[in-house]
Amino acid sequence: MRQMRRKDRELPAEEGYAILDEAIYGTLALGGEEGPYAVALNHVRVDGTVYFHCAREGLKIDLMRADPRACYSVVSLARVEDVGQTMYYRSAVVRGNLRECAPEEARVAAVALLARFCGGASLPEGWDEALFLALDVASIMAKSNPLPQGGHHA
Repeated sequence: MRQMRRKDRELPAEEGYAILDEAIYGTLALGGEEGPYAVALNHVRVDGTVYFHCAREGLKIDLMRADPRACYSVVSLARVEDVGQTMYYRSAVVRGNLRECAPEEARVAAVALLARFCGGASLPEGWDEALFLALDVASIMAKSNPLPQGGHHA
């Protein structure tokens, strides 16, 4: 895998997972015959797997079935200071293979998503009409340009 150019901004994998857990949504990218495809999704991470829910059919599903390689990018902080001259951020990029969840794993994903976004509500009737996808993390890279102490540029 290619190394990060800005080594001074690189974060360890544990920080990448923290950024992934902080971010409320990200962009899933897949490749296809017509070129790249990217779509914004919310997510939840359980150990080394990132879960998504979606419709049971569509371009994302067709592309995943043709080539499961995927990339998911999240940003947990983005702030511009100095009249647009400096961007402070925390971001992570996950790569791995995307797959459909089996029924029991889909239940785990649904419960985790509800816990994260709905305060642990119980599974609603018809929850299993959605398709749950799993991105098995093969690699994670993270970087940051942190805000200075006090949250403002000096």
